Amino acid sequence: MSGPVYDAIVVGSGAAGGAAVYQLTRRGLKTLLLEAGPDIDPRVENIHHKMPFELEFRGQLSARDRLRYRGNKSTNVYNQRTMLPDSEEPYSFPDDKPFMWVRSRALGGKTLHWGRYSFRFSDYDFACASRDGFGINWPIRYRHIAPYYSLVERTIGVAGSKESIPNLPDGEFQPALPMRCGEHILRKGVEKLGMRLIPTRVAVVTSREFSRPRCHFCGHCNRLCSTGAMFSSRVSFIPLAQETGKLEIKTDAIVREVLTDDEGFARGVSYVDRGSRQDYEASAKTVVLAASTLSSTKILLTSRDRNHPTGLGNSSGELGKNLSEHTMAARITGIAPVLRGKMPGYPEDGHPGASFVPPFVNVDNPEETDFIRNYSFQCWSGTSDYPGHAHRLAGFGADFKRRVKNIYPALVNMTTNGEVLCRPENFVELDPDGSTDPYGIPCLKIHLTFGDNDHRMIRHMNDKAEEICRAAGIEILSHRREASQPGWSIHEVCTARMGSDPRMAVLDGYNRSYDVPNLFVVDGAAFSSATALEPTLTIMALAARAGDHIADLLDRREMRKHGPRETLA
Repeated sequence: MSGPVYDAIVVGSGAAGGAAVYQLTRRGLKTLLLEAGPDIDPRVENIHHKMPFELEFRGQLSARDRLRYRGNKSTNVYNQRTMLPDSEEPYSFPDDKPFMWVRSRALGGKTLHWGRYSFRFSDYDFACASRDGFGINWPIRYRHIAPYYSLVERTIGVAGSKESIPNLPDGEFQPALPMRCGEHILRKGVEKLGMRLIPTRVAVVTSREFSRPRCHFCGHCNRLCSTGAMFSSRVSFIPLAQETGKLEIKTDAIVREVLTDDEGFARGVSYVDRGSRQDYEASAKTVVLAASTLSSTKILLTSRDRNHPTGLGNSSGELGKNLSEHTMAARITGIAPVLRGKMPGYPEDGHPGASFVPPFVNVDNPEETDFIRNYSFQCWSGTSDYPGHAHRLAGFGADFKRRVKNIYPALVNMTTNGEVLCRPENFVELDPDGSTDPYGIPCLKIHLTFGDNDHRMIRHMNDKAEEICRAAGIEILSHRREASQPGWSIHEVCTARMGSDPRMAVLDGYNRSYDVPNLFVVDGAAFSSATALEPTLTIMALAARAGDHIADLLDRREMRKHGPRETLA
């Protein structure tokens, strides 16, 4: 293998990859970042202010593009350039277990259009198995990761409010985003039932402390932010890493596998140029996978050799197993009667946040319900650029239009994130049929269904959502009780989990492979459980922590040593 030998190769440029290259380059490490897609600057190549009627097909995908993005239902004309069509990376699932795998292929990854919710986990999450006896504990506790939560929050900017909730630690916040009228009404019902509804914690700049501009509420953050107020690694971590002079970036570089030497250590990666389809290799002292949960797992499963016949780092047999995510159910649209007919004085679809009911069941008593673990509510209200409630109303003509407009400002919405338990029967594998993508890389087959505990939780969250609405005086317009299709949360985790016992886990508490000491996995694959909270802030904090550990190991010349098992010091 010719060419430079980097201190580290980082695969993937989203939340995990961005945080990793930021910390590695700050520590002086010469780092190569490989991104499978192009560099698309959302501040330049952006049409998100165009109204649907200004676009072909009124903003909908063409029939041809709908076929290309078959499983990626979150794709629209506004984010199409950054999303990966299924035709470029096919995947499969059993006929009776449909799964939707949403992927982004561009510099910045899914942070270009993510929901921005940024929550710290607590020891309720990290010591989950000690509380209810299911699964394994994380090999870390809150005190180990808290400094890195702070580092990330200070770097990306998180708006939020101090609330002193034991199982939802406060962070280093900018001013919180104001809640909208319907959310204030909903809060009254939440509080009557002994719960809390708070401004969500969201990665958007709201103060003058950042070089990025403050949010000016222009709207539609998930269509790409044209100002950089919304955090993405493309406008935050990566530029800061470039300023060190230690970062080299190769875009349109699709990693095929991790390469190993005769001693079983990682020596680099092989990748395919997306345009020319030529194969290349890159060398490094350390390889860091940050390509997203399923993509990193696929790379490990593909990286087979005589020492690792079932995938790189898989002596435990846990690689690919324990696939988890969140159930999204209790999707309610209601009407706050006092807001009927009262059009707002500002465009509420420009609001980049929402409100949040933190996990509240099984906290003080893990046997409070007939299920274990927890769920949370996401709530929002107000107008948008399209009255989606109109198709739920009967009628036509002038009277129909009046009713649509009358309800428009009074809408209140709720949905949930519920923890899906890690079970070995939920797993990913290389397609047994041997199918490959257009670049000759094996495809994944994904197996995930919700279990009995998940379904009991879904029933509880639906009943609780209706109870909240009644307590708040919200009239329910529609209520979809069934969970969204698996994959829809876009929060898949746990397929290369960390743990204290190498017989039960792929990684140690620093995201380091037990089998290959100079290999790290820093995205959601490393999680030990899904929790009831959005994973992105924790992914970034773990990636930054791993970056520090990599730098320390290289400084001590201990990267190629099988170190002692990490303990909870």
